[in-house]
Amino acid sequence: DIDNDVLNQIYNFGRQNINGEVIANMIHQIVSKGHEDIGEVPTDIELAYYISYIAKIYNDNKEIRVVCDPAAGSGSLIGAAINVLNLAPIQVKANDINEKLLQVLSMRLGLSFVDTINLQNTVNITNEDISRLERDYFDNIDIVLMNPPYVSGVREGCREKKEMMARQIYKLSNKESITNVGQIGLECVFTELISTFTKDGTICACIIPKQYLFGIGRDSIEFRKFIINEFGLKAVFIYPSASVFRDVIKDTVVIVGEKGAKENVITAINSMINIQDLDANEFIQIVQDNYYEVQENDIKEELTQNNISIKNLTRERFIEDINEGWNFLSLESIEKENYIRELNSTNKLIKIENSELFDKMSRGRAGNSGGSDLIFAKEKGKESINAIRNAKLDNCIIDIGDSYFELDENEMKNNIKKYINIQNLKIGSQNKKVKNEKELETICK
Repeated sequence: DIDNDVLNQIYNFGRQNINGEVIANMIHQIVSKGHEDIGEVPTDIELAYYISYIAKIYNDNKEIRVVCDPAAGSGSLIGAAINVLNLAPIQVKANDINEKLLQVLSMRLGLSFVDTINLQNTVNITNEDISRLERDYFDNIDIVLMNPPYVSGVREGCREKKEMMARQIYKLSNKESITNVGQIGLECVFTELISTFTKDGTICACIIPKQYLFGIGRDSIEFRKFIINEFGLKAVFIYPSASVFRDVIKDTVVIVGEKGAKENVITAINSMINIQDLDANEFIQIVQDNYYEVQENDIKEELTQNNISIKNLTRERFIEDINEGWNFLSLESIEKENYIRELNSTNKLIKIENSELFDKMSRGRAGNSGGSDLIFAKEKGKESINAIRNAKLDNCIIDIGDSYFELDENEMKNNIKKYINIQNLKIGSQNKKVKNEKELETICK
């Protein structure tokens, strides 16, 4: 139950500030407090707008009949879409299994459409278990935006929910679910089910845990197979996790797909700063310009501008690395590549030509001590040296082989400082402890 004093404060606040987003987010936090582990976390408002911007661009100015959020919660995401896509009430379809959150959603949308909503022009809000919906629910939907419920695969009841979704996937497609493996999170099977519901050509923009793009476990591999082969992956938006989803431990990314598409070029969009600090107009212009250049085959392999990095990558690259993880997408990978290029251009790297050396190498003490993101190896029987791990000979791209570069002590210390800065950017809301300079120097020596 909500305390009467809190209700009075919300009422008085609402009288002074008639803004659906502000009031709905406040009530959502109260209604869902303690339920974060079953996926009741509102979508960050700024992120909701950027997802909507990207979906609009990748819809390529096509006519929009209906936009749907099948896990709408209190409506942060669909609320942003209404503003970005200039939707009328009749173009909005929202579903959630939680009836209390739908009451908050109704209030949000009512305030958003206060001047236009009527009996002939109203939003379609449903309170359904997604695994019990039928295909015709998605018949006239052109864009799906969603932040699916993040529920751990080991949580009680999650396995049964995934099985229900997998049965519906089989019923709709006559194929077994790709993602319903091991202890994969509910959000992955949920995303596959929504994709199965939709018709070819439907644009889907979805927030997912970053681990599924970069992990090497079976669940991550199968999810990557799904998004490259069935989801129709067109773009990935990666951003620092700081201040986004404070109640969620998992770092997230946005994937954008077109059902039935097999894109030859897939775009990685990296924000180098927190999305709250991005210039929205610059972001839209850069992403939109790149989209049209790709469509016209005027493809720039890489572009960095105004704290936004764009990489246009071949579909074959994604398929080739599907088992190893798509680390080439990340901002950290870009930093590593640029750093190696810089070292290589100044002749600071000493390449060891003797290929027999690599047969003698093993994971060193440094890797076992928690420094494997910084250095990696020693020659058997000898002390480990300062080195950068996982680079291929004659190639500066990190994570596709094993090369061995000697660095002097000053370089090692500089690398450690850069490494700590990157780790601090990566960690965001996970609150992991970063080893300090002294600890990392000890590991490296």
